[in-house]
Amino acid sequence: MNRLALFLAHLIIAAPKRVIACLLLLPLLLSPGLQHIKFNDDYRVYFSKDNVDLVAWENLLDTYSRTDPLIVTVEATQGADLFSPEIMEAVQRLTEELWQVDFVTRVDSIANFQHIEADAEEILVEDLILPEKLRNPGYLSSRRAIAENEPRIKDRMLSPDGKVTAIYLQLMIPDKENAIAEAAAKVRSIRDDYELRYANIDIRLGGIVMLNAAFDEYARADMATLFPLMFLIFMIIMALLFRSWKVTLCIVFSTILTVFSAFGVTGFLGIEFSPHSSIAPHVILTISVAVGIHVALSFLFGRARYPNRDEAVKHTLQQNIYPVTLTSLTTGIGFLSMLYSDVPPFQHLGVMCALGVLFAYINSMVLIPASMMLMNIQRDQSATSAISHVCKALGEFLVRRKALAAVVFLGLMAAPMYGLRYFTIDDHPVKMFEKGTEFRDDADFIDERLAGTTTIHFSLDTGVEQGISDPVFLREAEAFQQHLLDDPMINHVTSLTDTLKRVNKSLHNGDQAFYKTADSQEANAQALLFYEANLPFGQEINNEINIAKSSTRMIATIASSSSSEIIHLVDRTHQWLQDNVQSFQSRGVSVLVMFSYMIERLADNMIINAALATVLIGLVLTLTLGSVRLGLISMAPNLAPILVAFGFWSLFGGSLDFAAVLIFAMTLGVVVDDTVHFISKYLRLTRDQGMSPNEAVVETFRSIGPALLISTVVLSVGFLAFSLSHFHMNVTLGIMSSLTFLIALIFDFIMLPLLLLAFGPKPKPVTEPLKNTVAA
Repeated sequence: MNRLALFLAHLIIAAPKRVIACLLLLPLLLSPGLQHIKFNDDYRVYFSKDNVDLVAWENLLDTYSRTDPLIVTVEATQGADLFSPEIMEAVQRLTEELWQVDFVTRVDSIANFQHIEADAEEILVEDLILPEKLRNPGYLSSRRAIAENEPRIKDRMLSPDGKVTAIYLQLMIPDKENAIAEAAAKVRSIRDDYELRYANIDIRLGGIVMLNAAFDEYARADMATLFPLMFLIFMIIMALLFRSWKVTLCIVFSTILTVFSAFGVTGFLGIEFSPHSSIAPHVILTISVAVGIHVALSFLFGRARYPNRDEAVKHTLQQNIYPVTLTSLTTGIGFLSMLYSDVPPFQHLGVMCALGVLFAYINSMVLIPASMMLMNIQRDQSATSAISHVCKALGEFLVRRKALAAVVFLGLMAAPMYGLRYFTIDDHPVKMFEKGTEFRDDADFIDERLAGTTTIHFSLDTGVEQGISDPVFLREAEAFQQHLLDDPMINHVTSLTDTLKRVNKSLHNGDQAFYKTADSQEANAQALLFYEANLPFGQEINNEINIAKSSTRMIATIASSSSSEIIHLVDRTHQWLQDNVQSFQSRGVSVLVMFSYMIERLADNMIINAALATVLIGLVLTLTLGSVRLGLISMAPNLAPILVAFGFWSLFGGSLDFAAVLIFAMTLGVVVDDTVHFISKYLRLTRDQGMSPNEAVVETFRSIGPALLISTVVLSVGFLAFSLSHFHMNVTLGIMSSLTFLIALIFDFIMLPLLLLAFGPKPKPVTEPLKNTVAA
């Protein structure tokens, strides 16, 4: 390591301008990769192609209709009647206009619901609301009565109080960038137009398409606002810390090159951005600034000690080559452990952040010393002297009062660690967005006033052509439908049996006694054929039955729920089918079911990732520190802070969700950094300079304590900026990561010195003159 430090130092000293030019050339060569970076807002990006839940969902879509739902609700406001001619006209026109939205394949509303009218002469299948009859006296009153008693409309398309109706769009989203954003923008444009034209209606939007759009929009908004905000905050911190625009400029310069280089490679690798990987620029920015500040402080300390700037460069590299290389390696391992995740965006995030660590290492160790040398910064202009005195005083206190410090420290950490016993695995897609955001408020409204925004689909497959007309199958399907309706989570069920019962009743002159499925397969098949033949374009029944008529889709609608609630619902319905049904078996699937099971698997992934990263980092530390004992000592203050942070989170009602998985993977490698710097300095003082353990602890606090404190503050402030996001996962990620970094610093400043004093190696006799007694 020392040879590498001297080589880099000689290179920088001999030709600083050429070194800077070469480092400038690197991002320029990589910049064409930026044009290949794309943003993928499709939920499928979260699943590998062989994911069992995705395969099941894709099979269901291939069997029936390959579409994603979007819900448009219309509420009568200002005391208006939903079934007034004006509002029904708005609903009817809105239904027609929504067909113009890109990628729409079907629109269902109370206006175009296929109602069956029967009398002694004929049977008609027609729209429930006919525009030419809107002004007829009593017409809309009769339509209201029909709607309120129709199982397919009640609660799903019409609220119990009769003031809200829902229009359901089915979209076939193509595999192209911004497709979801385009569709959402068009629907919003139509919404805004209708709310202006009709003063007494309020329109809200929901469904999977709007959920995907919200993920996309808030992720892009965070990238556009939080990234420059974080940059500004860091510049203010550096200006206050260094009191020098030159030093600040050097670090900013290094950070910009790091970000551009990392994302140039990202583009060439074909890695796509997605909502959960879009935080990569912020993470890379924060890590780059933290490493840059550490190296810059070291250069300033060296410049104050050595009048010759060449010596300051040598000092900086010799003091930092070992710890910065080691910390960059462990941080990279932490991020790359995310490759083991089943979720591609997490894998992408890990790769992007690892690339950022690599380029931050190169630029911090070469570009910053070269730039500071070229700008001929004369002396230590930083405001660290007061911090250094405080750190030294803390070291002296720990040396004097070891037992007291240990007891108080363990006592304070006991409570949050106790909280781990209440830790649960759960997540809630809708609650990922804060109240007050359009998507969250609209979703809450739909859940409160109608059946809900979440659907679970069951494919009831008889395995026999025309099997869905079998009376035995239909009786068991109806029993399953009733079981679903009896479940407290389920608010509505769409089933083929309801349609067949309506048709059978109509075929018998509207006799209520025939509101049931027929007793023979032939009669049921004829009823279905009659209904299909009379449906208009766009209202076909192929979204409910397959071509061979061997299977049908049943859809349960629920209010937005947590992942654990959805999993329990799917499991208990599957168990009921196994216990009570002979003619078919099915397991509930949907987009949110897939995400719910993914959260469960992520918990297992996190444990494996953490174990893998811990073993690798521990092995690296053991080999580089040259001692198994030191390797174990170094890992204790790195794992404990994350567990303590999770304990705090659990005590305040947090659960293991997307954010928790990211926190563990992202912070594990980072929190090792301060530990490595502390141990490295301590070993140099005891092994090379013969200081006693007590003296070494105090000197370590004095010399590198300010750098550790400042870099931790930078990391914490950087991640805390995520708390300004409207995306709840980013808020949690920011707060919990910041808390983890601060807790890790406390462990490094209290637990680590106590462990080194109790179990660390004894000092070796000094056989050479002391040198490098002051280090950064």
